[in-house]
Amino acid sequence: MSSQSRSGVPLPATTDQRTIQLLHEEISGLRGQAGLASDREVQLAASLLAAETRLRDSGAMLDEVNHRAKNSIQIAMSLLGLQMHATPSEEVRLELASAIRRLGSIATAHLMLNSQSTDEQLTSFRAYLTLICTETHQSLGGERIALIVDTDELALDTSRAINLALIASEALTNAMKYAFPGGRQGAIRIACHASGGRAALIITDDGIGFAATSRAGALGLRLVRTLAKAIGGEAEIDGTNGTRIEVRFNI
Repeated sequence: MSSQSRSGVPLPATTDQRTIQLLHEEISGLRGQAGLASDREVQLAASLLAAETRLRDSGAMLDEVNHRAKNSIQIAMSLLGLQMHATPSEEVRLELASAIRRLGSIATAHLMLNSQSTDEQLTSFRAYLTLICTETHQSLGGERIALIVDTDELALDTSRAINLALIASEALTNAMKYAFPGGRQGAIRIACHASGGRAALIITDDGIGFAATSRAGALGLRLVRTLAKAIGGEAEIDGTNGTRIEVRFNI
């Protein structure tokens, strides 16, 4: 229901009495300014002020939702961590550690989204991808394996940014685990570049490849294909000479 200003001009509906009081004060000030003397102009000014207030309220609500999502992810990571330390199986521990890293990638995206914007655009994709890849590389002990990240600055929606970061993290994890056996040295390169409305995420390594091994059907590589499909992209995976994973998608 609309409220009445002191001048009789109807104000936009609002449930915040403090906001109504502030609108009254603003309108009283506008009344005394040249060029804002008509009721229509005062009503327009009141509408703009009310819209700004609703925008601020929406931003606060979104911040609360994101805060709860971050807490939920952290709880899930903690539970997985407890399970990882409790299980006697080394294979299960490794899989749980991978799950924790995946959740960490999602949590990082939410943190960066909250720090830069109230919309659904993750504008600093380069910083996000670099951070996720660097953390994954360090967590897997990459002293003997070089990591190069080279990506354009893309403004992507959060869902696509998370999927692309997960693809890069899965490919990097697979390479760190399997591409350089016996303590051999090597390099992994992650690049993402755009041209003409299309972009490509390319992960390559100079390791042993996997054409003649069971790695081609590994969970991580299946996840890469699934995540690429989820963003409307397609993935090509070649393990004949080192490993090359390319995901092409629209921007």
